Amino acid sequence: MRSFDLLGTCRALASSPTINYVTLQTKSTLNNTKRMASILNRSGFSVKIPKEAYEPRTVEGVPLTPIVSWVDSTHICKTSWYRDFVFNRFLKLVVRGGFIEDQFGQAQIAHIRECGFGVHEFWGTWLLDDKQERCVGHVHGRRAVTKEQKEAMIEVTKNSRGGTEARWAAAIAVSVKNTMQEQRDDEEATITRAQKLPPPS
Repeated sequence: MRSFDLLGTCRALASSPTINYVTLQTKSTLNNTKRMASILNRSGFSVKIPKEAYEPRTVEGVPLTPIVSWVDSTHICKTSWYRDFVFNRFLKLVVRGGFIEDQFGQAQIAHIRECGFGVHEFWGTWLLDDKQERCVGHVHGRRAVTKEQKEAMIEVTKNSRGGTEARWAAAIAVSVKNTMQEQRDDEEATITRAQKLPPPS
């Protein structure tokens, strides 16, 4: 959805043993400071979060704030940490086929609740916190329609009792029609260019 400093993020990961994972801003992490307190202080727990955790620390030009639970979203991570820790077959923090956020993330939260915020550095999970809008988000492909497709769907709704399937059929028909027209235009343009070429000598 927007650019970010990938090279700086990679340098930050390489420069510190306590930076293992950097996740990008999503809708759910835009308010990370409140999210931290909410996650850690549920179910009767009370974890003191140091003031410095609320302000980004700059590493290799990249602003980072702690994130207290793995987020299954776009992130940059040390491959060695994945191999040797996240998927370590003896620690069994993630079972085969499981979601890291649901299993590894919950173990991380439990450890910080039990031992205090200082153990966050053991996990080394960070948010690229440049105080801007989200970097990434989910896009539902079925809802991504062109202006022409949307107009066709509205027209079907007006003129018939067709349900969702009829509206999507109209959108697909417009898409196919446009694609065929584009192909014809490309063929005509190719023929025109060929006609302008000098005859072979």
